[in-house]
Amino acid sequence: MPSPKFGALSNFLTGTDATDTRRTERQDAMGPENETDMTEPTDSDMPEPVILQAVDSAMDGDDEPASVELKRKELYDLVAARSGVKRRDAKPVVDAMLAVLGEALSDERPMNLNPLGKVRINRREDKAQGQVIVCKVRRQGDVGAKLNQPLAEDDEAG
Repeated sequence: MPSPKFGALSNFLTGTDATDTRRTERQDAMGPENETDMTEPTDSDMPEPVILQAVDSAMDGDDEPASVELKRKELYDLVAARSGVKRRDAKPVVDAMLAVLGEALSDERPMNLNPLGKVRINRREDKAQGQVIVCKVRRQGDVGAKLNQPLAEDDEAG
Protein backbone atom coordinates (compact mmCIF):
# COMPACT_ATOMS: atom_id res chain seq x y z
CA MET A 1 0.00 0.00 0.00
CA PRO A 2 1.42 3.41 -0.83
CA SER A 3 2.59 5.59 2.00
CA PRO A 4 0.12 8.43 2.67
CA LYS A 5 3.01 10.83 3.26
CA PHE A 6 4.60 10.37 -0.15
CA GLY A 7 1.42 9.42 -2.08
CA ALA A 8 2.14 10.01 -5.81
CA LEU A 9 5.93 9.65 -5.40
CA SER A 10 5.48 6.25 -3.75
CA ASN A 11 3.09 5.18 -6.50
CA PHE A 12 5.59 6.27 -9.14
CA LEU A 13 8.52 4.43 -7.48
CA THR A 14 6.64 1.19 -6.85
CA GLY A 15 4.82 1.25 -10.17
CA THR A 16 1.43 0.93 -8.53
CA ASP A 17 -1.69 2.99 -8.82
CA ALA A 18 -4.11 3.92 -6.02
CA THR A 19 -6.75 1.84 -7.82
CA ASP A 20 -4.38 -1.11 -8.38
CA THR A 21 -6.12 -4.36 -7.45
CA ARG A 22 -3.24 -6.76 -8.14
CA ARG A 23 -2.39 -9.33 -5.48
CA THR A 24 0.87 -9.03 -3.60
CA GLU A 25 3.34 -11.89 -3.26
CA ARG A 26 2.28 -12.31 0.37
CA GLN A 27 -1.41 -12.62 -0.63
CA ASP A 28 -0.44 -15.19 -3.27
CA ALA A 29 1.50 -17.19 -0.67
CA MET A 30 -1.47 -17.21 1.73
CA GLY A 31 -3.69 -18.81 -0.87
CA PRO A 32 -7.29 -18.31 -1.89
CA GLU A 33 -8.78 -19.53 1.43
CA ASN A 34 -7.85 -16.26 3.13
CA GLU A 35 -9.83 -14.12 0.70
CA THR A 36 -13.19 -12.77 1.80
CA ASP A 37 -16.04 -14.13 -0.25
CA MET A 38 -18.87 -11.62 -0.44
CA THR A 39 -21.34 -13.96 -2.14
CA GLU A 40 -24.41 -15.31 -0.34
CA PRO A 41 -23.89 -18.79 1.12
CA THR A 42 -25.92 -21.53 -0.49
CA ASP A 43 -27.52 -24.52 1.21
CA SER A 44 -24.59 -26.70 0.17
CA ASP A 45 -22.17 -24.25 1.89
CA MET A 46 -23.98 -24.48 5.21
CA PRO A 47 -22.86 -27.10 7.74
CA GLU A 48 -25.28 -29.84 8.74
CA PRO A 49 -27.13 -29.06 12.01
CA VAL A 50 -26.21 -31.12 15.04
CA ILE A 51 -29.11 -32.30 17.21
CA LEU A 52 -28.30 -32.64 20.89
CA GLN A 53 -30.32 -34.81 23.23
CA ALA A 54 -31.53 -33.13 26.40
CA VAL A 55 -31.14 -34.84 29.76
CA ASP A 56 -34.60 -35.46 31.25
CA SER A 57 -33.61 -36.17 34.82
CA ALA A 58 -30.69 -36.22 37.21
CA MET A 59 -30.17 -39.94 36.60
CA ASP A 60 -28.83 -41.42 33.39
CA GLY A 61 -29.92 -44.84 32.18
CA ASP A 62 -26.88 -46.38 33.93
CA ASP A 63 -28.28 -45.52 37.39
CA GLU A 64 -25.27 -43.29 38.00
CA PRO A 65 -25.82 -39.66 38.98
CA ALA A 66 -25.38 -37.15 36.17
CA SER A 67 -22.49 -34.76 36.60
CA VAL A 68 -24.68 -31.70 36.08
CA GLU A 69 -25.74 -30.03 39.30
CA LEU A 70 -29.49 -29.49 39.68
CA LYS A 71 -30.15 -25.77 40.03
CA ARG A 72 -33.26 -24.06 41.31
CA LYS A 73 -34.44 -22.85 37.85
CA GLU A 74 -34.23 -26.38 36.44
CA LEU A 75 -36.07 -27.68 39.50
CA TYR A 76 -38.93 -25.23 38.83
CA ASP A 77 -39.18 -26.52 35.24
CA LEU A 78 -39.06 -30.19 36.26
CA VAL A 79 -41.71 -29.77 38.96
CA ALA A 80 -43.97 -27.81 36.61
CA ALA A 81 -43.63 -30.45 33.89
CA ARG A 82 -44.18 -33.37 36.27
CA SER A 83 -47.15 -31.84 38.09
CA GLY A 84 -48.84 -30.28 35.07
CA VAL A 85 -49.02 -26.78 36.58
CA LYS A 86 -47.50 -23.62 35.16
CA ARG A 87 -43.94 -22.71 36.17
CA ARG A 88 -45.09 -19.49 37.85
CA ASP A 89 -47.49 -21.52 40.02
CA ALA A 90 -44.87 -24.13 40.92
CA LYS A 91 -42.17 -21.60 41.86
CA PRO A 92 -43.57 -20.43 45.25
CA VAL A 93 -44.37 -24.02 46.24
CA VAL A 94 -40.85 -25.21 45.38
CA ASP A 95 -39.30 -22.25 47.24
CA ALA A 96 -41.43 -22.99 50.35
CA MET A 97 -40.56 -26.69 50.19
CA LEU A 98 -36.83 -25.95 49.94
CA ALA A 99 -37.09 -23.57 52.92
CA VAL A 100 -38.87 -26.21 55.02
CA LEU A 101 -36.32 -28.89 54.07
CA GLY A 102 -33.45 -26.49 54.87
CA GLU A 103 -34.91 -25.74 58.30
CA ALA A 104 -35.38 -29.45 59.01
CA LEU A 105 -31.75 -30.11 58.06
CA SER A 106 -30.56 -27.23 60.29
CA ASP A 107 -32.63 -28.59 63.18
CA GLU A 108 -31.12 -32.06 62.56
CA ARG A 109 -34.59 -33.58 62.22
CA PRO A 110 -34.76 -37.03 60.63
CA MET A 111 -37.06 -37.04 57.61
CA ASN A 112 -39.01 -39.81 55.92
CA LEU A 113 -40.03 -38.33 52.56
CA ASN A 114 -40.82 -40.96 49.95
CA PRO A 115 -39.94 -41.13 47.08
CA LEU A 116 -36.89 -39.05 48.13
CA GLY A 117 -36.19 -41.52 50.92
CA LYS A 118 -35.34 -41.53 54.59
CA VAL A 119 -32.87 -38.79 55.55
CA ARG A 120 -30.77 -39.03 58.70
CA ILE A 121 -28.28 -36.40 59.85
CA ASN A 122 -24.90 -37.96 60.69
CA ARG A 123 -23.07 -34.83 61.81
CA ARG A 124 -23.18 -31.06 61.55
CA GLU A 125 -20.45 -28.44 61.79
CA ASP A 126 -20.82 -24.68 61.94
CA LYS A 127 -18.28 -22.92 59.72
CA ALA A 128 -17.59 -19.26 58.99
CA GLN A 129 -19.32 -19.52 55.59
CA GLY A 130 -22.30 -21.51 56.92
CA GLN A 131 -23.07 -25.05 58.02
CA VAL A 132 -21.69 -28.36 56.82
CA ILE A 133 -24.30 -31.07 57.24
CA VAL A 134 -23.43 -34.68 56.49
CA CYS A 135 -26.49 -36.82 56.05
CA LYS A 136 -27.44 -40.30 54.90
CA VAL A 137 -30.29 -40.86 52.47
CA ARG A 138 -31.76 -44.37 52.26
CA ARG A 139 -34.05 -45.19 49.35
CA GLN A 140 -36.17 -48.30 48.94
CA GLY A 141 -36.25 -50.71 45.99
CA ASP A 142 -36.69 -49.50 42.41
CA VAL A 143 -37.25 -45.81 43.06
CA GLY A 144 -36.67 -44.83 39.41
CA ALA A 145 -39.92 -46.46 38.25
CA LYS A 146 -41.91 -44.69 40.98
CA LEU A 147 -40.37 -41.30 40.20
CA ASN A 148 -41.50 -41.30 36.57
CA GLN A 149 -45.17 -41.72 37.47
CA PRO A 150 -47.30 -38.57 37.19
CA LEU A 151 -48.18 -36.86 40.45
CA ALA A 152 -51.80 -36.16 39.58
CA GLU A 153 -54.39 -38.41 37.98
CA ASP A 154 -56.10 -37.26 34.78
CA ASP A 155 -59.83 -36.60 35.05
CA GLU A 156 -61.49 -39.15 32.78
CA ALA A 157 -65.02 -37.96 33.52
CA GLY A 158 -64.75 -34.63 31.67
